[in-house]
Amino acid sequence: MPKANTLEFKVPTDLGTRADLLQATRIARLELQKQVDELASRESAMRQAFIDEFTVEGATVTGATGRSAHASLVEKEEPQAEDWDATYKWISKTKSWDLLQRRISAPAVRARWEAGKEIPGIKRVKIYTISVTKV
Repeated sequence: MPKANTLEFKVPTDLGTRADLLQATRIARLELQKQVDELASRESAMRQAFIDEFTVEGATVTGATGRSAHASLVEKEEPQAEDWDATYKWISKTKSWDLLQRRISAPAVRARWEAGKEIPGIKRVKIYTISVTKV
């Protein structure tokens, strides 16, 4: 069963036609993305306005109900490192490596490769993309 909102089409076999269709699709996506970005910005501004109002000193309201939605303030705590040296030292001492996310900084690795340095445990993987430019 096909998924809802899935566009089904055949990829053109002619390479020139395929390039033109890729460019036209990209332009259409970017136009829609501008609209999405504007809506996301508006949504963010409304969320921040609620946060500003609900967290002001002495606020007695932490929620609002309209005809179709209820917005309420949710408070949670998130960690934020303020002294990385102390944090790394403690993680290393206690072997609490689960506190760190395992992700390599690609720009930092590329900079070292460009300087002729290899990093143990890091391999080079080819990633292919397509560049599309207007003719």
